[in-house]
Amino acid sequence: MGLNLTYAYGQTPLTAEELDDLIIKSISTRGELDEFEQQNIFRRFYF
Repeated sequence: MGLNLTYAYGQTPLTAEELDDLIIKSISTRGELDEFEQQNIFRRFYF
């Protein structure tokens, strides 16, 4: 992938394969991915 990402304590980095499969390239941790997915679910049911 070529990025030199740094992670805060407790963040779980995504594997290179997982990063390549992402549509939203600014997501780099499982926590960010979980938050993004949760926001999409919320928008789907409440808007």
